[in-house]
Amino acid sequence: MSLAEAVVANAFELTTDPVALARAHQKFSVITGQAVEQELFRALQRDDVACAAEVVGPSGSGKSSCIMRVCSDIAGMDATGHEMLILSAGDAASSLTDPAAFAHHLVDVIRSQGFRFSTDVQDRLELVGARETEVTEPVRTHTGRAEGGVPGVRASYQHALQEAHHKRVFGQSAAQARGDLSDILKVMRAEGARPVVVIDDTDRFVDPPGEDGLSPTVDFLFVNAVRLLSELAVDFVVAVHPRFAGTDGYEQARTRLLRTRVEIPPLLYGGRNPLNAILAGHLRSHGIPEPVSGLVGDGALDVLYGVYFAEGRDLREVLRVTERAAAHAVGQRRPLVEAADVAWVLAELTD
Repeated sequence: MSLAEAVVANAFELTTDPVALARAHQKFSVITGQAVEQELFRALQRDDVACAAEVVGPSGSGKSSCIMRVCSDIAGMDATGHEMLILSAGDAASSLTDPAAFAHHLVDVIRSQGFRFSTDVQDRLELVGARETEVTEPVRTHTGRAEGGVPGVRASYQHALQEAHHKRVFGQSAAQARGDLSDILKVMRAEGARPVVVIDDTDRFVDPPGEDGLSPTVDFLFVNAVRLLSELAVDFVVAVHPRFAGTDGYEQARTRLLRTRVEIPPLLYGGRNPLNAILAGHLRSHGIPEPVSGLVGDGALDVLYGVYFAEGRDLREVLRVTERAAAHAVGQRRPLVEAADVAWVLAELTD
C-alpha cells in the first residue's frame, strides 16, 4: 500500500473510540518488558477481593488504550462473567458531586441500556479480544460464572432487573439511588455476573477550559465515585493523571481504597525506535499490511520521538503530527514521510 492510500485510509488517525484504542494498542509488556497489562489483567481476575485499580500516566501516554486492551482480552475470554460499564468521566462530571448522584447516574445508565450493565462497547471489545492470537496472559475461568456463558448470564439478570423496575423496587428516586444500585449488584451477582466499572477520560479535569490547574471534580471523583464503588465491592479501574497526586481526594483513596497501581512506562529507545511499534499498531487496526518502514522513514521517526518527550510522552500528539506530516509528504509526492515533513508540521504548529 502506498503512503497516499494509507492517508486516505486514515491510518494515523487519532481516535477516542474504546474499541479502536484496544485494536491499535501495542502492549507495553512487549515494547518495554514491563508487565503493565498483566498487572491490570490479574487484578480484574482475582476472586478473593474486588479490583480497585488505578492506571497512572500523563495525558496521551496510553492509559486508555492499555485499559481497553485489557478489557478486550477479558471480554474475549470464554465467558468470565465480567460485565463492563465504561464511563467517560468528563461526560459525567455533574454526577460526581456526591455519592447519591453518582449512584443515580449508574442506575439511570443501566436502565437506559435496557437493564444491561455493560454497553455495546463490550460486545465490540469481545470481538477484538477473541480475534487476538496473543492475550495478556492465560487465565482460569472465573468461578462465579453461570452455565451458558455471558449471554445467558446477561439475559437472566436483565430479565430480573426489568421485573424489579416494573415492580418499582428500584429506579424511582435519586435519594434511594445507592440502595437501588446495591440491589442491582445483588441481582447481577446472584445470576453469575461480575460488574466492572471503568472510569476513563479523567484527564479532562487537568487544566480544563477557563480554569488554571486541576478542577475540583478531581476530589469529587475519588471522594464520591471511587469510595462508593469500593464500599459496594464493585470491581473498578480508574485512569489517573500524575497531577492528581497531592489532592485530598486522591491521597485518601490511594492510602485507603486503591489496591493496584499500574504505571504507564515511558517508551525508551532500546536499539529500535519504540514509535515503530506504536505506529504499527495503528496500521494493523486499519487493516494495512504495509510495515511502518514502507511509509515512514527512520529520520522522521527520530524527529517524532523528540516530539513524544517534548510533549510529555503524549502519543496523541505524535499521531496528530504524523497524520499531518503524512498528508504533507503525499502533497510533495514523496513515497515516505521524511524528517522534513515532520519539521514542516512542527514549524506550522509553532507559527
